[in-house]
Amino acid sequence: SATVHFLPQVIHTPLVTTFHDLRFPYLFPKAGPLRNWIVMRLARTSNGVIATNHEDASKLAHLSNHTVIPIGSNIMANIPATYDRSAWREKVGADDETFLLGHFGFIKEIKGIDFLLDATKSLLRRGHKVRLLFIGGRSNTVDAGSDDPYVKRLDNRIKELGLENVIHWTGYIDEPEVASYLNAVDLVTLPFLDGASYRRGSLMAAIQYGCPILTTYPQMKIPTFKHEANMWLVPTYSANQIESAILHLFEHPHHLDDLRRGALQLRETFDWDGIARNTVEFFETVLDK
Repeated sequence: SATVHFLPQVIHTPLVTTFHDLRFPYLFPKAGPLRNWIVMRLARTSNGVIATNHEDASKLAHLSNHTVIPIGSNIMANIPATYDRSAWREKVGADDETFLLGHFGFIKEIKGIDFLLDATKSLLRRGHKVRLLFIGGRSNTVDAGSDDPYVKRLDNRIKELGLENVIHWTGYIDEPEVASYLNAVDLVTLPFLDGASYRRGSLMAAIQYGCPILTTYPQMKIPTFKHEANMWLVPTYSANQIESAILHLFEHPHHLDDLRRGALQLRETFDWDGIARNTVEFFETVLDK
């Protein structure tokens, strides 16, 4: 409802607004040219503004009382004490000698999967034993069908490259299964075409489980994302760079161990208890003014 954008003048009490995503069309999509004006009006008239990512924070930086508080992972299932990693790898055709690459999240062109496929094919040509696991459903119910043309092109590309026998799709699975598969892969590969970001739930999930992560450099500096320390960063739109990074990590397993430790340390940034504490602290600063 458009009326929510005028709440600060109506309720006569301190109001904090959290913006989860300022990109079109996620907020007020039918407003047309008025959209930016009415959204920013709400931001200007709020007593405090929270952005959940650095991209949106840059658009709100001119406001006097703003902060960045991320969202955490929506995959929180615990790994059982009886977890058998080898058994979960066997489910997708990966033995102990296979370098298992994993991708989590819906299939969209912005995810850069085409470049991951090309890198996988090149590694196979070089004689490396790799498999690619796609964890989760291919599309969501909110915008079902909107990505069908891309998914069809992607399926055709997989056939053209002859990758059908090295790719496994889990389809929709529950949270414990997602967690189990994330822990089974050797490297989570998320080559976003728009760069790594706090916006990416799939990246948050990989961090939550301390996975070694290969992703693309953020569009803007994100101090918590550190190349080689808690994730391996590569340029966007480059199958060659993805391939080189995977090959390096395959040949230097101690770097994978470093990435696991770094991801577990980074997990504290996206801990829901910490997010709640930071939110309360920000509310208190707003009330003190």
